[in-house]
Amino acid sequence: ELISEHQPSQSIKNPSETLGFHYNTISDRLKIKNTFVPHQLNKPLQEDRRRLGIIMHDILKNIHYEEDFSTAVHAALCEGRISVEETAVVRQELDRFRKIVQSQDWFDKKYIVHNEASILLPNGLTRRPDRLMINPNERKAIVIDYKFGELIEDKYISQVKDYMNYITQMGYQCQD
Repeated sequence: ELISEHQPSQSIKNPSETLGFHYNTISDRLKIKNTFVPHQLNKPLQEDRRRLGIIMHDILKNIHYEEDFSTAVHAALCEGRISVEETAVVRQELDRFRKIVQSQDWFDKKYIVHNEASILLPNGLTRRPDRLMINPNERKAIVIDYKFGELIEDKYISQVKDYMNYITQMGYQCQD
């Protein structure tokens, strides 16, 4: 049963009494999300590796294939996640990233790409790798979890191996 917390004005008869049901108005459910980031309060992006890593991760979750890079950077700019000045830094970092992974075909269309997709575990919990690439013809999968500006620690390697184990249980052969 839905009950409105919104009280109609005295001059308008309560619609729930007239119609015989309770309701919520759109204003009861509508929330405004503030995505503004005060760039001027942060140190320059090239000096803030943590923030750059968060931005890179955020942009990469919107990239499935090679042609998506430019659109994803533009979207980050339009949505206020990066400033005009920061686009050059982000593009430079993305170019560096692409050179590192270029030989691995991460952005090849032979894969079905699932960015930030949840894996439902038998116990009801979920895990969410950053990128899951599936080659349906070969029943092979590649699991990717981005780490920018961080040292590769054993816990990160273990995390990816866990993801790979879950995908293997789903009938796919995972590539290292």
